[in-house]
Amino acid sequence: MVMENHFNAASLFATLGLDDRETTATFFAWLLCWHDIGKFARLFQQQYRCDALACGLRDVSDSRHHHTVTGMWLWQNHLGYCVAQGMTGPLSARERKRVLDRWMPAVIGHHGKPVSCENVFPA
Repeated sequence: MVMENHFNAASLFATLGLDDRETTATFFAWLLCWHDIGKFARLFQQQYRCDALACGLRDVSDSRHHHTVTGMWLWQNHLGYCVAQGMTGPLSARERKRVLDRWMPAVIGHHGKPVSCENVFPA
């Protein structure tokens, strides 16, 4: 999509200062991989039942917790720092984490609606 500028993707990234199409395509693919990270949680996977795995687990079938909130929580509390430390580049791990933190609400969000702090940490 980026390499061939389908849907004007390369041009849009270029306006953000990401001009190298190969690097940008890799970054875009990386973002897409993170999009549904919250779907690994049992709250999302509740559609599948396996009696052998049900021992001691609470019923979450009536939960209103959205997988985007789980994904953002995972990023903020467990995965974000590990990912930032595992990357290389001119920025420090802390700076990389701050940059990625700006992208993640939109990346993990649902159908154009970014995840907000209110969704992740309800009052």
